[in-house]
Amino acid sequence: MDATLLLFLLPAFYCIQQLALPGWPTAVIAIAPLALAFVEPRFISGISIYGLTVICGMLMCAAYVRRRLRLALVLPTALLILASLAGLLSSVGFHLQALPKAIEGFARAMIDGFIALSPPEQHAELTQGRYELEARLTGFFPALLVMAYSLYAWLNLVLVNSFRCELNLKAYKASDWLLLPFIAGGLGALIPGGRLIGLNVLLIVLNVYFFQGMAIAASYMDGRHWPRFIKWLVYILLVIQLYIGVAVLGLFDTWFDFRKKIGNSEGEE
Repeated sequence: MDATLLLFLLPAFYCIQQLALPGWPTAVIAIAPLALAFVEPRFISGISIYGLTVICGMLMCAAYVRRRLRLALVLPTALLILASLAGLLSSVGFHLQALPKAIEGFARAMIDGFIALSPPEQHAELTQGRYELEARLTGFFPALLVMAYSLYAWLNLVLVNSFRCELNLKAYKASDWLLLPFIAGGLGALIPGGRLIGLNVLLIVLNVYFFQGMAIAASYMDGRHWPRFIKWLVYILLVIQLYIGVAVLGLFDTWFDFRKKIGNSEGEE
């Protein structure tokens, strides 16, 4: 569990260390464990994941130094998506036509793992509904992939910024043109043949607005000087329980500018 958490936060740790000690030493120390793949081939799977997280940290750090907030999120997310697709394709001999089957197998393995970790009394209920869940995971795989990896990048970026405070994450605002794919996805979801594509587009766009909603929540908490550990608890709660609600908040911020209203209310106080 500790190793998994360390791996999960490795991009942030690398970025913080690289910003504190610029130059090649940090990079060399970080990539040195990759040599284990040549010494002991059975470690190649774990080393590959480690290498990916280090590269994510490098990309995030390069964007952070340039104060490019969007790039700090997009570059690690894109890398992980491409790596996942490459892994799935390699499992089917790089036959593009077999990719849907690989995705189905991945969804099946995820559900099997979830059932194995669940309490025994829930096994029967989960097994009964597994085929419907499999179909949903397979159908929404593109959106789920983007949402999971972008959230991973965002959490690491927030951790970096909590130490460095060089980016104004509270000011993050999605581009206005994102309303076009949002509307297109909504219209596509109403068409029988394009429902799945439309819903995937909607979820991906709402994911971008989710980060805008989190920026609004951060502005509110900072304006009232909430302790850092309370803010992190709220972030976790919002991610787990209120994801869509926060995304909708971010969407409506396009028109209502909630952070300006929060600033005005602080001035009145």
